[in-house]
Parts: sequence; structure tokens; C-alpha cells
Amino acid sequence: MALARELFADDGQVLSGVDASIVARGTIAALPLPDSVTSHAVIANVQLTDGTEMNVVSLRLEAPLVRIDLWSPECWREQTASRVRRRRQLEAIFGAIPTSSAGAPLIVGGDFNAPPGDAVFETLATPLHDAFAEAGRGWGNTIINAAPFLRINQI
Repeated sequence: MALARELFADDGQVLSGVDASIVARGTIAALPLPDSVTSHAVIANVQLTDGTEMNVVSLRLEAPLVRIDLWSPECWREQTASRVRRRRQLEAIFGAIPTSSAGAPLIVGGDFNAPPGDAVFETLATPLHDAFAEAGRGWGNTIINAAPFLRINQI
């Protein structure tokens, strides 16, 4: 709540989850999520102070596995299972968005733990647009390291 107050004074609200949050100038009404993904996302209907209403999803999907035994069939089985779990998490999260608010804009952002073009995005039935592809420049990297060429966080 301190961040919301610092940014938006008395108009700010925050919805905090285990590993994702939403901060807005206006009113945040949390929407329920299936138990299987409550540690990966928060969903809310947000009404800004100017009356604009939207649905917002903030997420952090399961992290990919880091393995060096690429010659091992078990490594690839586990990698496949990890990717399937991320797709299922995203399906569950999107299944929680109420159809009654289908006319409201939808903003989805966070750590998908997958690069642009990954199959996990095929899960998104809603016609969404990658904000970086629409308006960004450069590498768009979101990983903090010596050679940050990977964009796993997206809006």
C-alpha cells in the first residue's frame, strides 16, 4: 500500500498476490482465481479515477528448468512437462476472467518465463498485442545479466 500511496496519494490501491501485484490510481476489485494458480497471478477489475474500467492480469508463471544435461532424454521430458505446466497455468488464469466483462479492455503483464513467439502464447484466445512489438525499440531484454538478450517479461 505504501507504493500506491507514494505514487497516487489517496487515490492509489494495490492488490498483492504471492508473486504478482497490481497497483492503480482508482479502485481495484480482485477477481477469484483457481487455487492452482493463486501463487502465479492476480486478476482484477480496475476502475481508474477518470472512470475508465479495465481488467488487469499480473502474473509470474513457473520458472523454466535450467539444466546442462541436454543429452539426457529425462532432461527433455522434464523440459516438456515444465512448458506444459506454464501453458496450463495460463489457461487457468485466462479461464478466470469473467465473460461478463468481455467489453472491458484487458491488460496482461508479467513474467511469462517464455520468449516472444513461444507456444505458451498460443494459449491466449483473446486477441492481445505485445506492447514491445507494437511500440518498443532495441532488444527489449528483461533479464538482468551480463548479456541480457531475452525478453521473458511482457505486457
